[in-house]
Amino acid sequence: MQRLANKSRMYVALIALCFLACLQWKRLCLAGRSGIFAEVKSLGLPYGEKDSSVPAYHDKACLDKKKILEILLNGGKNISQIDCALLPVWQNIVENYGDGPVVHGLDTCEAYRESISNNSHPMLRVAGLFNSGTNAMAALLELNVEELGGNFQHEVPWGKHLPVRFRKTNKFPPRSKVDYRQVMPVVMVREPFRWMKSMCKRSYGVEWIKPNNFSHCPILIPNAHDKLKPRFRGKKTAETKVGLNQVTNTVPIPVEHYDSLASVWTTFYQDWNDVDFPHLVVRFEDILFHGPRLLEILNDCIGMNATQKPFRHKMTQAKKHGRSSDFATALAQYGPGFQKLRGLTQDDINFARVALNSSLLETFHYPAVPLF
Repeated sequence: MQRLANKSRMYVALIALCFLACLQWKRLCLAGRSGIFAEVKSLGLPYGEKDSSVPAYHDKACLDKKKILEILLNGGKNISQIDCALLPVWQNIVENYGDGPVVHGLDTCEAYRESISNNSHPMLRVAGLFNSGTNAMAALLELNVEELGGNFQHEVPWGKHLPVRFRKTNKFPPRSKVDYRQVMPVVMVREPFRWMKSMCKRSYGVEWIKPNNFSHCPILIPNAHDKLKPRFRGKKTAETKVGLNQVTNTVPIPVEHYDSLASVWTTFYQDWNDVDFPHLVVRFEDILFHGPRLLEILNDCIGMNATQKPFRHKMTQAKKHGRSSDFATALAQYGPGFQKLRGLTQDDINFARVALNSSLLETFHYPAVPLF
């Protein structure tokens, strides 16, 4: 009997300890929740008062990410849907891309406004390389500019992925009746290393000599392991070809050849940099981090009227094809700068330092290729 009594007392003590531990855990959880919601309240942001779920991170994970949180929450994300550990630090964004939008070509806005007739409606149309953010820009305009309407045709009339030299000679779609002279092209550009990494996910009309191990992507220079494969025999670079699929009335499809993906990026945007007609070049990063201000700049340029409703981001995937990211995932990809170099070798980076035009990087306020 004594042994049974001792066991009973031991069980009671264990139950009491468990109860006290649960109370302490509850207090810690409530304190954590209060800290998270207090942090959001201090930003003057909406948060899910009716949603009792708590995100799995400590408050300190969010302390240097207030601006990113503001973008996501104002875009419609609930606090419980956000993992601050995955978000970039705002200071890193400012250091790499500046604290506001960079739009190249604003000095041509007046010439564009003067060039269109009184009966013509100003037209923003989108152009850019694959994976450069053309669909994201189209979504931004469609969501926030009422006068574009629900049937907004967002592509430039010569084919949005084509080099600029096709502006006067190509119609895409073939029966397009849009006068290219009435269009203000908005050319999307993306930081070249992140653009090349996106091409590894889905390359569309671009092909290059693939590495022996696909973790070496994007590949610019074959390493010793790659050179074991016959496809690299006699090749100094991962040679690349671009199919111009939007060129009409031409059989077979024309193909352009480059020595690397980096050269594709440089050639496309250098050609745009050399034109003498009105156009704008907009960074994809500014859609993510400076959407409202970017829209104001575009409106002021061509005389559009933005909707008076609160600015809206396209939170879901901007395109249905390919393997595109939603808005939150796209933001998270702009974490520490070293991530964009993952998969590249020292030889790749040394080659990129030459292949990526440094003056173009400076024009778009992109970081210079790092030295190691």
